[in-house]
Amino acid sequence: MAKKKLFFANWKMSLLPNQAVELAEAMVDKIKPRADQAICLLPSFSALSLVQTVAGKSQLQLGAQDIFWQEHGAYTGEESALTLRELGCSSVLVGHSERRQYCHETDEMVNKKVKTCLEHGLQPIICVGETFEERKDGQKDFIVMQQLEKALSGVKLTKFDRLAVAYEPVWEIGSGQAALPDEVWYTLQVLKQLLLNQYSPEVVRDQIWLLYGGSVDADNILGLFGHPVLEGVLVGGSSLSVDNFNQLIQASS
Repeated sequence: MAKKKLFFANWKMSLLPNQAVELAEAMVDKIKPRADQAICLLPSFSALSLVQTVAGKSQLQLGAQDIFWQEHGAYTGEESALTLRELGCSSVLVGHSERRQYCHETDEMVNKKVKTCLEHGLQPIICVGETFEERKDGQKDFIVMQQLEKALSGVKLTKFDRLAVAYEPVWEIGSGQAALPDEVWYTLQVLKQLLLNQYSPEVVRDQIWLLYGGSVDADNILGLFGHPVLEGVLVGGSSLSVDNFNQLIQASS
């Protein structure tokens, strides 16, 4: 069976809780995933329970923007896998470049979070990507491969586990200009080869999704999906409008 295309709507810290509920209601009303699509909303922690009451009765899935690697304890400001599971989350962003930059998240922390997700039946969405300076210095392939290799250090996958790897060039996020399709496909193939070095071809084929994120919109998505190596997208700004997000989804086919 062919994989479903994955569409993750990362709302970041863009909406107040009541605004997140209004957007979720509009998406539930207007966006109807096809059998070959899965759509997941990623609101902020403060809006998770409210959005769950809306999305929980629909075909739309719910995910979180981050996770902590302990189940409970004196960890002010963090959220555990137990909480996210209780709220109905199925996926979690891990290692997003904004957390690496602003919260000084390390590869070792990302690795702990990936393992925590898998231990609790959550699908980690591992984000990797190079900065403009790293790209200019010709280090792009090395950086993204190193980030993914460290994120998956010691990670064994059972037949029930699912994970996604999202290539998000840091210099593209929020710029309004996505990377060229050829470059996206090349980078995803580099990451796929690394995955094949660690897991069987069947596991990579059936249990791991390769995604792209970085100014994805309705105008560029069809071109991005022009190669089978791309299996989904992580959408930021375009997911803050139900019309824009729906157009993006419709344009992907």
